[in-house]
Amino acid sequence: MALLLLSPQIPMVFMGEEWGSRAPFLFFTDHEPGLAQLVREGRRREFAAFADMAHGREIPDPNSPSSFMDSDPARDAPRRAQWLSLYRHLLSLRKQFVIPGLAQAQTLGAWAAGDKAVVVRWRMGSQTLTLASNLGHQAVTTDLPEDTPFHGKASGKTLPAVTTLAWLTA
Repeated sequence: MALLLLSPQIPMVFMGEEWGSRAPFLFFTDHEPGLAQLVREGRRREFAAFADMAHGREIPDPNSPSSFMDSDPARDAPRRAQWLSLYRHLLSLRKQFVIPGLAQAQTLGAWAAGDKAVVVRWRMGSQTLTLASNLGHQAVTTDLPEDTPFHGKASGKTLPAVTTLAWLTA
């Protein structure tokens, strides 16, 4: 989430993500009976070739009230408060460090820092925004700013495992 919310582009957050919802967002409709039947049959034809459907699993009926109710993101968000707190924190950092330079944002490139790690830089007016993200379970050594990051904790040129760091430097 830090990589998504601290990047200059418009972050696309899907409904319920900010709560850590695990509930699927199902396709649902509220059509009159004739159209409802056509939609139901069309969806079944559309998904007939998918492996789950080929093994007898039915796609949820888009006209069933349960398809609507099962799509409630609050239904399955066991760590809702923690996720919402993380999003609020990251969005406040975005407002403070990223948004002021958006009008002059220009990419400076990106490179793989390891099998599951990347470093990305943007010129943000007179400053440089650097994001370094390591999705792997091993720390990697790479070229990182020497300043203190505004998000995360850095240790020299080491990008810790399962971490995203962010800097805004002169």
